Amino acid sequence: MQLIAEIGTDMSRWRSEKHFSAWLTLAPNNKISGGRLLSSKTQPSANRAAVVLRRCAMSLTRSATALGAYYRRLAYRLGQPKAITATARKLAILVYRVLGGEMVYRDPRRHRLRSTSPQAPDQRPPPSRPRIRSQPDQFGNRRSARPCTCATISFLGAPLAGWAGTHPYEKQ
Repeated sequence: MQLIAEIGTDMSRWRSEKHFSAWLTLAPNNKISGGRLLSSKTQPSANRAAVVLRRCAMSLTRSATALGAYYRRLAYRLGQPKAITATARKLAILVYRVLGGEMVYRDPRRHRLRSTSPQAPDQRPPPSRPRIRSQPDQFGNRRSARPCTCATISFLGAPLAGWAGTHPYEKQ
């Protein structure tokens, strides 16, 4: 509601979504000299609509939506401040498109989960191959259940007698 109060519902004031995100100061201000990019920071601003969008982006940290996953990917890679700004810009573009009548927003992640599986979105499908877990031997030490790739240990080309099995340092 606060966002609608700040920007209104008439999106014809801005020529495109790029102009809208620049008005919100969520687009990077590229400073180029001699064909070289010197700086690409967003300008500081007191735009109240941008503050609302940044607050909305911060609330997506733990959501199970596609926008929440986008925020978490960027926060891991770039850090939280840049991820908040990038997610706020993505939200601004979605707001522009929805209010301009260009699209009806449906979360692609929720739609995909509902259409493919009747499970809850928090449940994950089982892994494609079974995991091999280590099991304790008779002395309580953990050994891998996988057979050793080096069945025999050789010293100067001759295999050592009595050494073979599941682990190279285990005598059988």
